[in-house]
Amino acid sequence: LSASLEQELERLQASATAAERARGFVIAPDPRLSRGHYASFDARPIASRSWSCAARRSWESTRDLLGLRAFWRALWWSVCCFWISKQWGDLDQLLPAYLERQFGKSVPVYRVHSINMWICMLGPSLVAGLTSHIEAFRVMLPGLWLMALSPLSLVLSPGVASAACWVTLMSVGEVIWSPRQSAWVASLAPEGREGIFLALLSLKGLITTIPSNAFNGL
Repeated sequence: LSASLEQELERLQASATAAERARGFVIAPDPRLSRGHYASFDARPIASRSWSCAARRSWESTRDLLGLRAFWRALWWSVCCFWISKQWGDLDQLLPAYLERQFGKSVPVYRVHSINMWICMLGPSLVAGLTSHIEAFRVMLPGLWLMALSPLSLVLSPGVASAACWVTLMSVGEVIWSPRQSAWVASLAPEGREGIFLALLSLKGLITTIPSNAFNGL
């Protein structure tokens, strides 16, 4: 660099704010100072400093998240809904095999299974229109109870009709509570942390779907 540019770099370094020093560079008005219009404070490559800053910010964000009471409340909610949510995995993995083995291959397995698809396709908009004025958690509770009690039809009277009844009740409960849980969890999150809180729900779906047959085999 020429003497004038070196002096400009020194001036930028001297006048840098605390935030600029923490991230390791300042934005230089002269593009000749360094690649990417950055005036660096040290000789480390910019990519290395970027990874270091990103890792530090990620750790600080995680630490702050673990200190939030609302985070643990949302996490406990996911744990409490584990066995209810596991019915989604049972519907996909266990119901077809159960109906074929118990009642023969002539049973309309996928017609029974499709009840869930049709209710979940048509139901949420109808339920949302009827319950939009009610607080999210008050809407969720009846749906959770309905979905939790839906397997009783199969317990009391195993059969194809009972299986269809289970799928119907489970699906109705699902369209009542499942769409509103995202709104409820987002309401717990501090501003700007809604995405992290909603990510908890996707983890619950992954955990409950994959091992459903293993849990039922124990």
